[in-house]
Amino acid sequence: MRFKRKIAPDTKSKSNFITKKRFREDEINFDKLRSYRLDRVKKELEKNNLEACILFDPVNVRYALDT
Repeated sequence: MRFKRKIAPDTKSKSNFITKKRFREDEINFDKLRSYRLDRVKKELEKNNLEACILFDPVNVRYALDT
């Protein structure tokens, strides 16, 4: 018994998927986002009376420093 399994959608839906705007990156103000995140980290440091923090997790480093 053979099953007809489509791994990829048909070409029409593929072209729609590729040409359709998938992400709204052009609507995001990345400078504002970076400053917002850094300000949040600074406020938490001040709130907890800390002068520095050490970030090990790459996700946290990326969030705080955008690197």
